[in-house]
Amino acid sequence: MPWVMHKHHTSDGRFVITKEKVKHHEYFQAFRSNGRIVLNIVLLNEGEDEEEGDSMEEINGHDDENGGGMDSSGLEP
Repeated sequence: MPWVMHKHHTSDGRFVITKEKVKHHEYFQAFRSNGRIVLNIVLLNEGEDEEEGDSMEEINGHDDENGGGMDSSGLEP
């Protein structure tokens, strides 16, 4: 099981680093589109194991691979 490092400051100014086991370790979904690598954020739903996230088509309401507008950089293709 993968680990994540958490960093925070306490109220008395101490810097604390802890490590925690995480259930999900894939936060990005990568694929190629028009010669570019596109990273989609995977939305994690706590307590649900059916699906780890939504596709960009479901989030944006269109299919990016079929000329659906802007790419992940915010620029027109």
